[in-house]
Amino acid sequence: MGCLMVLDDMLKRGITGPVFDLGCGTGILSIAYARATGHPVIGGDIDPPSVEFANKAARANKVGPLMRAVVATGFDHANIRARAPYGLVLANVLAGPLITLAPSVHRNTRSGSSVVLSGLLRHQSRAVEAAYRGQGFVIGTRYPLGEWMTLLLHR
Repeated sequence: MGCLMVLDDMLKRGITGPVFDLGCGTGILSIAYARATGHPVIGGDIDPPSVEFANKAARANKVGPLMRAVVATGFDHANIRARAPYGLVLANVLAGPLITLAPSVHRNTRSGSSVVLSGLLRHQSRAVEAAYRGQGFVIGTRYPLGEWMTLLLHR
């Protein structure tokens, strides 16, 4: 939910691609982005059934040609690396993996990129922020929602 709120705010201001949905799950963020913009997006997830569902959901939502999900751990897939550096990374993933992925997110983005981190509890957000600040990211906005926190970062 937090990631969709931030994406909605960002769409009003404009987004520079390409866009990567890290840990895309069922593809809801990718589908929302593709439907709203008409621009391509790639998603990656470690769970093959989720990736299969995401691709089917993209077709059902009439964005099949714009959205592709692949089985990948982080950025570890040729199609994902080929589109880097990313202008926007959406990551609705647990705090531990987000911290581990911070160096990869840095390597696969460029100056001026935005990163949306979601899926973390409020009490975990400071550790996640520290990991990304250590990679040169600046905290843009914090979006608290109940016990959850979504972060908008800039590079």
